[in-house]
Amino acid sequence: MAHTGEERGELAAVVVQTLEQWGLTAAQAVVVMGLPESTRPREIVRYRHGAPLPADEAVIERCGHILAIQH
Repeated sequence: MAHTGEERGELAAVVVQTLEQWGLTAAQAVVVMGLPESTRPREIVRYRHGAPLPADEAVIERCGHILAIQH
């Protein structure tokens, strides 16, 4: 299922907030979210502000699992 950039941005912001509440560092968030290894931890700041996640279903699915754990 394809997700719009806006949807991926909203998801990114909520997931980053959740991971920050859990006390994860930006580097840990990159790993937990399943972002590409080339993702720099400072990019988490962009995601916190609604930058869209990559259009990668594996990343979207992992983020969905994070939210399912939280709720």
